[in-house]
Amino acid sequence: WLRSAPPGHGSWQYVWTALHEAAPGNAQLRDLAFAWLVCAPPDHGSWAFVWLVLDKETPRDAQLRALALDWLESAPPDHGSWKYVWEALRNETPGDAQLRDLALAWLGSAPPDHGSWAFIWTALDKATPGHAKLRELALAWLASAPPDHGSWAFIWLALDKETPRDPRLRELALDWLRSAPPDHGSWKYVWTALHEGEPGDAQLRDLALAWLKSAPPDHGSWAFIWLALDIQTPRDAQLRELAFAWLRSAPPDHGSWKYIWEALSNETPGDAQLRDLALRWLASAPPDHGSWQYVWTTLDKATPEDPQLREVGLRWLHVAIQHRSWSFVWIPLWNRTPFDEELAELGNRFLQETPEGYFRRSNVKSALRFRHSREHTPQAALDSNASNWPIPWIEDWENGGNRARLLSTGLKWVQESITHPLWASVFIRLWEGGERSDVMRLLGARWIAAYPNGRRGDDVRKLVMHSS
Repeated sequence: WLRSAPPGHGSWQYVWTALHEAAPGNAQLRDLAFAWLVCAPPDHGSWAFVWLVLDKETPRDAQLRALALDWLESAPPDHGSWKYVWEALRNETPGDAQLRDLALAWLGSAPPDHGSWAFIWTALDKATPGHAKLRELALAWLASAPPDHGSWAFIWLALDKETPRDPRLRELALDWLRSAPPDHGSWKYVWTALHEGEPGDAQLRDLALAWLKSAPPDHGSWAFIWLALDIQTPRDAQLRELAFAWLRSAPPDHGSWKYIWEALSNETPGDAQLRDLALRWLASAPPDHGSWQYVWTTLDKATPEDPQLREVGLRWLHVAIQHRSWSFVWIPLWNRTPFDEELAELGNRFLQETPEGYFRRSNVKSALRFRHSREHTPQAALDSNASNWPIPWIEDWENGGNRARLLSTGLKWVQESITHPLWASVFIRLWEGGERSDVMRLLGARWIAAYPNGRRGDDVRKLVMHSS
C-alpha cells in the first residue's frame, strides 16, 4: 500500500509510522520514506513528521538536507511545520546563509497570524540584533498581526529594547493596547514599558483604567496595573472603587489578593468593609495560599481579642499544618491562652509532622516547653492573679501597641509580680521605653538581690548599675 498509494494520501504517514515504530532502522521503510518525501506535495501536512524521523536517525545526511531545503523553498508559507524543519537544519548548521535567506523570505510571506512567526524572527534577531531588514519585517508584522496573537508583545518588546521611545513603536503599542483582548497575558508588559518611560501620561492612565474595568478578575496582571496607578494617585476614588469590586470578584486563590487589600487597608486602617472582605477571603482561600497568614495577622493586630478571628485562625491551623507560615498564626493565639488544650494539641501535632530544622519549628517547641515548665512550677512562686499576663503584653509591646497604656500597665505589674519568671522581660522593656524612675531603680535592685541568677539577670543588673 505504501508503494502504490498516491503521495497526497492523508494517511500515508500514519501507516508508515506504525511500521517504523515496530521496526526502527528498517532499510526498506527508510527507502519508502525517501521516495515519498521526493514526490509528496509540499503542502502535505505530514511531510515534516516523516522527514524529522529520518533526520533524527541519520542527522546531517546530505540527501535529507537537500530534500529539506527544497521543501522549505516550495512549501506554502502558512504550513504549520515550516519552522520545525528550518529549526532542525539550523541546529545542525547555525549561521548558514542559505537558511537565513530562506527564513527572511518566509517572514515576508507567512500570514501574520502564523504561530511560528515570532520564533523564526527571534532566532534571526539573536544572531544579528539590530538588522535593518529584520526590523522592517517586525514593524510590518506588528501592524498586521491580529491583536490576540500570543507573540505580539515579544516582538514589540525586542524592538523597544533596541530603540526605546521610538515614536512609531509607541503608536503601534497604543493601538495594540486599545484593541488587544483584555484577557491577553502580555497586556501588562507592553503597558508597563510605555508607563515607565512616561509615568504621568494621561492616555496611558485612561487605557489602564479601561483595562482594569474589563479584564477578567482572575487575570494574573490585574494587581500590577492597579498598584502602578495607585502609587501615582493614592486614595483615588475611582481606583478604590475598582479595587473593592475586584476584591469581591477575584477568585480566592489569586496570588495578588493580599496586595490589593493591603494597599487599601494601609490607606484606611480599620475600614469595616475591608475587614468583612478579609474575613470572607480567609474563610474561602485555599489553606496553602501563601498570603493567608499576612491577611490574618493584619486583622489580628487590629483586634487581637476578636473571637471570630480566633475561630478562623484555629480552623486554618487544623488544615494548614504544613504551611510555612503556620507558626505565625499559632504563636499569637498561644501567647494569649497558653493553657488552651486545642492549641497545645495543634502545637504537638505540628512538631510531630514537621522535621527538625523546619522553619520556626523551634519557636513552637520553646513555647510548648515554657508551658510545661509553668505547669510544674509551685503555685506559690507565681503571681496568683496573672500567671500569663506578660505574654500578650510583650507581644503588644513588640507590635507597637499604645505605648502610654503599656507603660502604665507594665509599671503596675512589675510592682506587684516580682516573683514572676518573665518579670525581667517586662522590666527591661519598660526601662528601654523610658520608664526609669526611682521606683524602677528600687524594683530592679530588689529583684537582683532576690534572684541574682534569675533569667536575664545580667541585663537587669547592667541597666540598674549603669543608672546609679
